[in-house]
Amino acid sequence: MFGLRKNRSPLTTARQVDIDLLLRRNVESITPEWVRQVDVVTDIKPWGLDSVEGQQRLEMAADHVLQRLPSAVTRCELAIRSLEDLAFPSTYTPSQEGGAAVITLAGETIVDPLRTVIELAYQYACHFWHQFTDGRELDLHSRTTNLFPICCGLGVLASDACFYDQNWTQAGWSGWSMSRAGYYNAAEIGYALALFCRTRHETRPPWISSLRLDSKVAFEKATNYFTAQSRHGNRLLFDAETIPSTRCDPRELAGWLTSEDAVMAYASSLALVQRDDLPPSVAESALTAIRRGDRDLAPAATRVLGRLRTIEPEVESCLQRLITRGSAVMRAAAFESAEKLGMSLEPFQPQLIRLLKQPAVDPLPVLQIIRRQGKAFAAMAPTICQMIGYAIRDEEDLWTQQLIEGLEAIVDDPHAVIEKQIRVPKLREQALEQLQRQQTHDESRAQMGEPKQFG
Repeated sequence: MFGLRKNRSPLTTARQVDIDLLLRRNVESITPEWVRQVDVVTDIKPWGLDSVEGQQRLEMAADHVLQRLPSAVTRCELAIRSLEDLAFPSTYTPSQEGGAAVITLAGETIVDPLRTVIELAYQYACHFWHQFTDGRELDLHSRTTNLFPICCGLGVLASDACFYDQNWTQAGWSGWSMSRAGYYNAAEIGYALALFCRTRHETRPPWISSLRLDSKVAFEKATNYFTAQSRHGNRLLFDAETIPSTRCDPRELAGWLTSEDAVMAYASSLALVQRDDLPPSVAESALTAIRRGDRDLAPAATRVLGRLRTIEPEVESCLQRLITRGSAVMRAAAFESAEKLGMSLEPFQPQLIRLLKQPAVDPLPVLQIIRRQGKAFAAMAPTICQMIGYAIRDEEDLWTQQLIEGLEAIVDDPHAVIEKQIRVPKLREQALEQLQRQQTHDESRAQMGEPKQFG
């Protein structure tokens, strides 16, 4: 037992599945042969970026980055803007009307050579996937594109840049600040680098000594985990011959869902929740996966129940139990499935109110469920008004708008409800102003024949 605990993956099931599948897609797209021959960069000092500044540093860094990417990655135009104008450390603008694609870096990013290099690598990865993708939306997400530089030998740099603090001195003042580059943290990059080594048939290459400690710990844990999986005859999702996907038969996916391998089971659940009208035979597999109690797999399997063709008594009983006694994450998944299956949610309004206030879950999907219940859920109006006041106080404009739209859906006179329920005059006035703007906007859309949208 203790040996098994020692060789656990350093990541949660969900994060491991994500990186396994997306790094696999990157490797397949670049080709494993190219990934195996690439050199790993551990130090950019020889590039001489410290000796130049501004546009010259940007152009020089881009030259070095492009030398380490596949030849299919073509050169982009490079620009610099202020961080205040750009709002991000770097951005990518695809080619439009025959013009060149543009990568723009914030001037504050250019000050740091390492950030310059890694932001260029991430944006050139976007450029590659805009040219390569067959239409999959996930290909263009940073979850995919930020793994591309790791496959090209820039993983050590990505680890160095992902999170670090910086000392500064200005006009007699000094201090420090923390910054982060990229979508993944150090542990996740360490795990991805272990998969990178697996592709290259390496166990402990010399560049590991250059890896920052938090990534190195994750790398070593991942390597030990891979070895233990092989010893027990288990295939990693990363290099399995067949992986769960929406193209698989639901019965095959249901078989994987009950696998002892939580990673394969979770990947199967992701494929199943993208299907509709699942046969009743999937229900037992989903219920078995829920009973395992894995913190990632159990909520995903609960959502699988919402895709069933029919609702059986055992499924209904399970969802009712999870709604009343499950964790916040499980309750959110159970409410989602119960609604899809047409179960009445009226008896569970107190649980839904508590869930809406729960910081452990995303409140927007919960609010959308409440909104779709309509006037039957008018009793939730005081809670929503209270949250509107908090959102206005915290200057969360988008969340304020969403809450007001939700309030409009469940009461006949939202103006009167706000007047009554929001006691602080300033907050009440702002809420009424936002309500008026929203109603005017909705009327304009209605006159133009456009449907009202939520969220």
